[in-house]
Amino acid sequence: MIRVGDKRIVFANTFITMDNEESELSIDLENKLRTIILIKFIPEDIKEPLISWKGDGTRLVMEFRGWRNALGTITRSPSKIGEINGEQLGFQVYQKNLGGANLVHFELLLGGKYE
Repeated sequence: MIRVGDKRIVFANTFITMDNEESELSIDLENKLRTIILIKFIPEDIKEPLISWKGDGTRLVMEFRGWRNALGTITRSPSKIGEINGEQLGFQVYQKNLGGANLVHFELLLGGKYE
């Protein structure tokens, strides 16, 4: 297990996905919950990169819009997306875009406090 500050990383993976391609992550969170996260990077020419997500209890759909930097874009601090058995669940992501291909590192964190 890896702990970062007051949170523990319960899932981490690096993968490559193309613009507008849906990537499906099937995750077992500490043998407590099985969930599916769908991730898509949408190339939009906007001023600030955006993240949106919505869930239905069994899966989470995340869209990253305007993440176009070849040097990389990162969430500077973890964002809360929910709770599992009374513990807060968050995510953190780093991404580079090269010619429509996205190199993505995605982490789920459990515990701790979020802003």
